[in-house]
Parts: sequence; C-alpha cells; structure tokens
Amino acid sequence: MQTSVIPGILAGLSLLLLFTAIIYRLYPRWQARQLGLERLDATQLPDLVHDFHKLCMAAQLRGRPELWWNPLDGRMLALAFGTGSRPRIGLSGAMVLQHQTSPGAFAAIMLHELAHLRNGDVALTYLSMSVWWAYLITALLPSVLTLGALGIDWSGQFELFGILVFATDVGLMTACVLFDAKRSTAGKRTVCRRAQQCLGGKRRGIEDSFA
Repeated sequence: MQTSVIPGILAGLSLLLLFTAIIYRLYPRWQARQLGLERLDATQLPDLVHDFHKLCMAAQLRGRPELWWNPLDGRMLALAFGTGSRPRIGLSGAMVLQHQTSPGAFAAIMLHELAHLRNGDVALTYLSMSVWWAYLITALLPSVLTLGALGIDWSGQFELFGILVFATDVGLMTACVLFDAKRSTAGKRTVCRRAQQCLGGKRRGIEDSFA
C-alpha cells in the first residue's frame, strides 16, 4: 500500500467514526419523537414506577432505565431503546393500563424488554444501525455522486456492491435470529420465574402472556 493513501484512509475512518457517534446519540431522540414519547414523572404513576423498580432489580440491571411514555397511544407497545449510558423503556397508554388490569402480563413484557438492556442488545443494535447510516453518508453516497459526476460507468460495480450489502444484511439478521432462538427457552423460564417472584406467585398469567 502506498503511504500517500494512508492519510486519506485515516481521514475517512475518522469521519466515519464521527458520524457514527453523532447518529448513535441522536437516534434515540428521533425514535422518541416518532413515537410521541415523553419522560414519565414518578409522581404521575407512583405504583407503576414502584413496580418497575422492583422489576429492574429482578432483572439484575446495574442501573435503572428511564421510563418514557405516550399516554395517547392505544397500541400495546413496550420498547427498550436508548444508548448504553442512557437506557430507556418506552410505554404506550395501553401498556400502562395493562399494569392495572393484568400485572402478570405487564411484568413479563417488561422483563423481556429489560433483558434486552441487560444483554446489551439495544446498544449493539443502535451502534450497528449508526455505523450503517454513517457509511451511507460518508462513503457510499459520496462515491456514487463522484463517479456520476466523472461520467464513469459504475453500474456493474454498484450491482456487485448491492449484492454484497444484501448478503451482509441477511447474514447479520440470521445470526441475530439464531442467537435469540438459542436463548429463548431459557430466557422464557427466567422471565417467568422472576416475574413470579415479583408478583407473588401469579405464574399462570405470566406464562399465558408468552403463548
């Protein structure tokens, strides 16, 4: 490799890392805005927040995630999102209502989302998405525009690149599915057991929520 291209490579990698960090920090904000989520004050729903803290201890989290909600969302939605340093749990209004009507199912769903935070799934997902978008912005898009401006026929190369990208995406998704399937059985038992401990033995409702 010629030493003259090394500064350019380092500059490109630095730009990629910079955009990755920016997107990683901004992605949770964008997602919260898309879902209409806002920070939940503990004084608004003290019983739910209290049970949520118990579930965080049952899930063996090092810290407590922030609770966000959209009281006007009628969908049954619970979502783990955020960054590694600032994890969050998003709830819809329907999920908040389920806390009152079916605490066993609520606990099971919440522990499932908390398990994603404990295992680092959320941080890795957001990081991979940030790297992908940063690559599109800093490498792919400028390359396509440059080749087009120079009048170079890049159709064959672009087709090959598209195949490689598709194969990579399929590989990553397959690995995620296999990894999730491998731990699903043990994870389900763990979730049921911990939810049962938190809710005084209401195992039937907890297991039914996974049916």
